[in-house]
Amino acid sequence: MRYLAQTVTRTAGRCRTCYSSTARASVEGRNAIVTGSSRGIGKAIAIRLASDGYNVCINDIPANQKGCEEVVSEIQALGRQACVAIADVSKRDEVKQMVQTSVDIFGPLDTMIANAGIAQAKAVLDLTEAEFERMFAVNVFGVNNCYAEAAKQMIAQGTCRPDRPGKIIGAASIVAFKPFPQLPHYSAAKWAVRGLTQVYAMELAEHNITVNAYAPGIVGTPMWDQIDAQIAEKRGVRRGDIFKQFVRENTALGRASVPEDVAKLVSFLAGSDSDFYKIHHITSTSELQALFSSTTYVAVDFYADWCPPCKSIAPVFSALASQHSVPGVLAFAKVNVDHAQDVARTYRVTAMPTFLFFKEGRQVAVNGQVAIQGADPRSLGAAAEKLGGLAKKRAEAKAAEGKA
Repeated sequence: MRYLAQTVTRTAGRCRTCYSSTARASVEGRNAIVTGSSRGIGKAIAIRLASDGYNVCINDIPANQKGCEEVVSEIQALGRQACVAIADVSKRDEVKQMVQTSVDIFGPLDTMIANAGIAQAKAVLDLTEAEFERMFAVNVFGVNNCYAEAAKQMIAQGTCRPDRPGKIIGAASIVAFKPFPQLPHYSAAKWAVRGLTQVYAMELAEHNITVNAYAPGIVGTPMWDQIDAQIAEKRGVRRGDIFKQFVRENTALGRASVPEDVAKLVSFLAGSDSDFYKIHHITSTSELQALFSSTTYVAVDFYADWCPPCKSIAPVFSALASQHSVPGVLAFAKVNVDHAQDVARTYRVTAMPTFLFFKEGRQVAVNGQVAIQGADPRSLGAAAEKLGGLAKKRAEAKAAEGKA
């Protein structure tokens, strides 16, 4: 079993433990496209990526061109390169041209942020067919267009490597996990983005391209101002009251997030720290079953936010996922029992953390069911090493079959 190399340094009389793998590789000179980036979350992401070292292609629809140009000026003031590519993401040919514009100006595409989206608050029975279609055209078809054209460009240019994968990142939402009333088509579209992202992640792994999505909660943006106003009018309350209610009921910190909060997460996903981010977050039994159907071996960590040992084991589990994940062969998944109680009941999990292994959907006796109350990495490591060996043999067998 390969463990992380540990070094100890002393600073100002204090002992500080660090790991050689925690040094974040520079993204200096890499190139990214951020759609819907003339304002709000997209703008914050573009500026953050530029601060990290990226050259950034700013995108939005024609009506927002002035905003795009202002963001370009802000990025250039940081000493980075930036350009504008006007395109409607719901139109595949325009997305293709957007990608080509970025490549013509900057060179190979390293990262695509499919951030563009729209929102509308309306009761489900009041929705028109045109409104439903428009929501999916931008929020689902638009994301797919960006994912597909970015992936084709990355594969064609041949620059994605295991130590420097291409990055494709999409905008989901809190409603991809917990739908809100008055947001029926928006909620459905974001659930679709979540599923689409997972499929792309599985299929593009062999091309050294990672695919992830971020799911903002209640964010202080013009989009949420619009949602607040529409629902407030429907309910006959003052503007701002709905926003405050959503914050109170859906945020543990009791405050709305700001675009810069989301940008920090996207910065992580677009950087080297997420190169081996290969953990599936399961919220239902059906999701876990879907993972079983696509992967021979699955290691599942059942945890709870209130459980101190769970927090201790989290970095160990992440390291194991980084070292042993093999697409289609061995996958690592986490289940928060507070949010997915049906999964815990199905597999009779009563202690946290509990670490289970499955082969072709059936629990196997590799370390059995391990309740790691002491968060001992050796018990996890031994089990993962055994499964990792099985996964390696299976991968080699598949490769041999392909050559035959």
